[in-house]
Amino acid sequence: MMTNAHHAGFLTNLINHVAHRWNADDVWTTASKYRLGAIPPNQFQRYGHALTLPFIDVDGRVHAVMVKTFDRQNHTIGHPNWIHKIMMDAGIHRDWLMPYDQQPTKTRCLFGEHLIVGNAAPIAIVEAPKTAIICDWYFRELGFVWLAVGAKSWLKPDRCHALVGRRVILFPDTSTDGATFADWTNKAIEIRRRITDHVTVSDMMERYATPEMKSSGADIADILMTMDWRLFRKSGTDDKPDDKLKKNQFKPVETSLLDDAALIEHLKNIKPNDEPLRMSPHT
Repeated sequence: MMTNAHHAGFLTNLINHVAHRWNADDVWTTASKYRLGAIPPNQFQRYGHALTLPFIDVDGRVHAVMVKTFDRQNHTIGHPNWIHKIMMDAGIHRDWLMPYDQQPTKTRCLFGEHLIVGNAAPIAIVEAPKTAIICDWYFRELGFVWLAVGAKSWLKPDRCHALVGRRVILFPDTSTDGATFADWTNKAIEIRRRITDHVTVSDMMERYATPEMKSSGADIADILMTMDWRLFRKSGTDDKPDDKLKKNQFKPVETSLLDDAALIEHLKNIKPNDEPLRMSPHT
C-alpha cells in the first residue's frame, strides 16, 4: 500500500506536474466551481493530500463526499472512498454519522448538479468526477455543463431527476467489447422515457480510442491530458503537427437528438466508422 508521501494533490499537480500545466488562477476557479477540497497531509493516514469531491444537488445539499488519491500525473491511486467511511474508520464520532451510514442510498444526485441552476446550457454527463472537471476546462468554449455519475452503474433515472426537460449528452468510457457504450445507450432510452426527451449518446470515444485504450477502459480525460489545453481555445497556441492532428480528430460528434429507434440502432452497430468527427455544439 502506498503511503501519503507518494500521493500528490490533484489541484497542485495541475499547476506543477502534468504534461500541460494549468494556470493557477484557472485551477482555483475550477476548484471553486465544483467545490473541490483536499484532506490535510497529516490527517487520515494514507488519505493525506487526497481530493474531496462533493455531490451537491440543485438545492445546495451535500449528499456525499467522494475521496480520491492521485499520483503526480493525476492518475488515480487505488479505489475511491467516502469521507463518512474514512471518519468512521478513524473512530470519529458525530451524531449524524451512524444514521447517515445506515441509509441504503446516500448519493441521489450527480456530481456537479448544482451547476445547472440558472444555466440552460446542454448537459454533458461522464462517469468520473475527475473526467467532468477535465472536460469542463478543455471544452469550456463549447458551453456544456459537465457532470458525472460517479461510477458506470450509477447512471440511472433516479439520479437524474434534476435533468427533467434538459438537453443531455452522455459520454461513456471505453471498454474492450463496447459493452459500456451499449450499456449507457440502453440507459439513455430509459432516461428518455422517464426524465427528458432530449438525450443522446456520444460515440466519440468509440470512434477515437485505440484497442489499447479500450482494453484499459480509457475515458476522455485520459486522452485530453496528453494534449495541450490551449489547442481548444480560439486564441490557439504554437501547435505541433501531431497536436493539430489530435485536435482535429478529438472533438465531440454532432449532438443531434436521437429517438428511441435511433438509440436502438446504435446498440446494434457500436463499432466506430471511418467518418471524420464533427463538432456542432449549437445544433
